[in-house]
This record gives sequence, C-alpha cells and structure tokens, in this order.
Amino acid sequence: MYKLWNANFARLRMSATFRVGILVAAVLGLVCPTLGAWFSNKIVALTNGALGHYVEEGMSLDYFLFTWVLFLAVYFALHCSCFVGTEYSNGTLRNKIAAGYSRAEIYLTNFIANAVSGCVLYTIYLIADWCAGRLYVGKIQIFTQTEVLLYILCMYTLMIALAGIFTMAAMLIPNEAFSAIVCIGIMVVLLLIPVFQTGALHWEEYFEDEYMINGMTYTAGSLNPYYVGGIRRELSIFFMNFQPGGPLFDFYCFQGMLGEETFYIIPEIIYSGAVFFAVVPTMVGMVLFRRKELK
Repeated sequence: MYKLWNANFARLRMSATFRVGILVAAVLGLVCPTLGAWFSNKIVALTNGALGHYVEEGMSLDYFLFTWVLFLAVYFALHCSCFVGTEYSNGTLRNKIAAGYSRAEIYLTNFIANAVSGCVLYTIYLIADWCAGRLYVGKIQIFTQTEVLLYILCMYTLMIALAGIFTMAAMLIPNEAFSAIVCIGIMVVLLLIPVFQTGALHWEEYFEDEYMINGMTYTAGSLNPYYVGGIRRELSIFFMNFQPGGPLFDFYCFQGMLGEETFYIIPEIIYSGAVFFAVVPTMVGMVLFRRKELK
C-alpha cells in the first residue's frame, strides 16, 4: 500500500487540476482582502469620510481568512472528480487491481490524496490571504486568536469531509465528465440548503412594522406565521452546522451576521459533522466500489 500511496501523490503533483487549484487558491487569497480594501477606500471617498467609521469596523482580517473558501470548495469538487476520473479513463484503476492491490486500498489512497489536496489548497489560500490581509487590512479584530484557530481547524475538517463525499461520487461514476457534473451539483445543493434555511430562520417571531405578504396585511406586534421556532428551529440550526455547506455559507457571510441570532457557526458540531461526512461516505463508497463491475 505504501507504493500505492507514493504513486497517488506523485500523480497528484503532476495533476493539472491540482496545479490550477494552487493558482486559484493563491489568487482568491490575494484578491479577497485587496478588493475589500479597495472597495472600502472607494466608499470612504464617495461619502467624503461619512461612512469611515463603519468601513473601518468592517475591515477585519478575521473575515477575509474564510470568506472565499466557498468558491475554492466548488473548484475542489471539480479537482476530486478529475483526479479520480483520470484513473478510469487511462485504465490505471484496472492495472492496479491486476497488480494485486485490493479495491479498499485503491479507494482509501484516492480519498487520502483528495483530502490532502483539499488541505493544501486551503493552506495556500490561508497564507496568501494572511499576507495580503496584513498588508491591506490590518490585524484580527472580531475574534480572539483561539477562536480564529478553531475556525481554521473547522475549514480543514470541512475540506476532508468534502473529499469523502466527492471521492465516493467519483469512484462510483466511471465517466470523468459526468462525475465532475455530479460533484459540482452536490456542492451546489449543499450550499443551497443553508440559503433556504437562513431565509426561513431570519423571520422574527413578531412583526415590528406593517407588512403585506401574499395578499395578507400584518401589523406591528402581530404574531409572524412564517416564524420557525421550537424544536424545528433547534434542528435547523444543528443541521446548518452539521452538513458542510452550512458552515461554508456562514463563513462566507458572517461579517454581516455578527451579533445576530442567525450566526450559526458552532465548531463542535462542525467537527462532528465533518467526521460523519468523511467516514460514512467513505465506508459506503468502499462497499459499493467493491461490488462495482469495472469494464
């Protein structure tokens, strides 16, 4: 299995999608705080400094360390599908089985290679973002250093969880193009779930002004029929953190959600969810791949 690991990591270093991914991660990390600083200066200039105080509060390195990882995750779906799909298209998978390697070993080495590549891509993003952020933005202001380290660890666990999901899809779908579509589709669905959940959870329990919704007029102080409360609200908040798309969406927009009840990033649930989505898809994928007929 050691030779199989070496072969996979050698192939990873030569992978075109991985090399492009490093470039994508570096560009995202550099562009994110740079554009943030540029837009902030424009806002200050256009308002003659009237919004300077609010802009200064919004410019924090904490925010930029996690913001655009969402886009990196979408590219990561493409990379995982292409990296595994190449084994099908080149016949490498059948050669490994003919050489005496078990399907479980082949599956696990591909999962490990994808997980490592995801962590490497985020590390590149983090380094580039930190350097550009310190230059254009400043220092950490919103969270403590311990909290920032916890959230960075969350991002690594999320990349490993996504690797488990994408590896399962790519290993079970021999067509490289179709597996890429499926993996990207899975990522989009994982991101759309928290979008709809957040929209529902943003409703207040009581109306504070007069609203007309679906032809009905609601006055201030009346009970909001669209409010999600009780056990359903608790389960929604839990699921927002448990599945990988929820934390990625929250990290993307948490600057505007700070101080609100709808800020859901809870590290402990993210860790448990990441373990679940890394282990369960891997176990299911190994069982199904063992029964799969390779043509």
